[in-house]
Amino acid sequence: MNQNDQGVLAPEEVMPAFVPGETQAGKKGWRDRMPIAVASCAVALSIACCLCCAFAPLGSPSENGDPGASTPQSAAGTHEHDWAIDYETVHHDAQTHEEIVQPVYETVITNHSVCNECNELIDGRAAEHIVITGHSGYSTNVPVEETRKVADGRIDVIEDSPEYDELVATGRTCTICGRTS
Repeated sequence: MNQNDQGVLAPEEVMPAFVPGETQAGKKGWRDRMPIAVASCAVALSIACCLCCAFAPLGSPSENGDPGASTPQSAAGTHEHDWAIDYETVHHDAQTHEEIVQPVYETVITNHSVCNECNELIDGRAAEHIVITGHSGYSTNVPVEETRKVADGRIDVIEDSPEYDELVATGRTCTICGRTS
């Protein structure tokens, strides 16, 4: 370390400059390279600054009549923004469509007993039908075509794409000063 005539370290030797994009893998952190005395001074200065701000009158410097007072932003000094990307979760519902499935019918031929006069199906009750109606006769093993429902109709909901959540970048916020863009 080089010291000037007064024994003070140059600023770049106290804390090396941060290079954006440079990784810290395999390097010592700045605290490991900072002398204990300088670290102690930095802590004391930090505490003094906090106490100063805590007991300072409220309001801007012009309101207090102190034109030499600094604003909080100028006290912090200028800095390079450290932008963090802000994200928002956007939900997308499943994409579906409906398909109508028609009922299914089949035609079958079965043999029945049929009244010769009214063509009513009288399976197993032919004698009773003749007594009640007075009809004279019936035929057996008559082929009769019937339509039967095999399956009911329905509406199927088909999923084209499932629901999902997506992270969408909504802007940036500086992690140092809170400025957004």
